[in-house]
Amino acid sequence: MVAPMAWTRTIADGRYFRIDHDPEADMCLMTRTPAAFETIDALDRAFDDACAALDRLGRADRRLLVDMRAVQGRNDEAFEVAMRRHRPRVLAGFERVAILVRSAVGVLQLSRHVREDGGADAVIGSDLGAILRELGVAAGSLELRDVG
Repeated sequence: MVAPMAWTRTIADGRYFRIDHDPEADMCLMTRTPAAFETIDALDRAFDDACAALDRLGRADRRLLVDMRAVQGRNDEAFEVAMRRHRPRVLAGFERVAILVRSAVGVLQLSRHVREDGGADAVIGSDLGAILRELGVAAGSLELRDVG
């Protein structure tokens, strides 16, 4: 899981997501926690809250990094249907979007989902350095650390 350094401002911190903003880089970091969604209703509420926080901050001219490395994959039908509703809502409106996953399998699966959603043009990968370069973040200008 990527954790922000002291220069970021936390705009949401819940059971399922933490959202931080770096005002100097104008970049948001949305970190998915390891907590599993107990119900689809909990998933819906969590995404509603996350989207509301992103909307309050504003999305235009900002970059979004979504860190999914801490979460276990899930592919039951009810979950997939709910995620098809929420993925485009989270990713919409940002200047650039990148999603960090744990493995090559995760890259393939999430790439397929985002493509099928027909929404945002997101860069998806498992290498933090490559993801930051794709977001246009110069090496060394944005410090993130791995935290478990």
